[in-house]
Amino acid sequence: MKVSREDLLRQLGQWIAEIREEDESITPSEEADLVDDLHLDSLGLAELRSKVARLYHVRLKPQDLSGSLKVGRLADLVLGQMAAEEAPKT
Repeated sequence: MKVSREDLLRQLGQWIAEIREEDESITPSEEADLVDDLHLDSLGLAELRSKVARLYHVRLKPQDLSGSLKVGRLADLVLGQMAAEEAPKT
């Protein structure tokens, strides 16, 4: 599955809005921190991790979403794992 960074960021914004129970999706800055700026708690982070895993077939570890994690870094993790999965196996 090929996805652009812009599409991934848009999808993350939709999910973050759903988790925060907002009516409209948001467009988070890549520099926005998931906890401090977007106010996701540990359950929200777990839900976001689950949504990413289901749609994009990547496995993010709980520690991947711990500490200070910015939206852009999350996008890097997801896109990096997707690229690794698509790379030819030798």
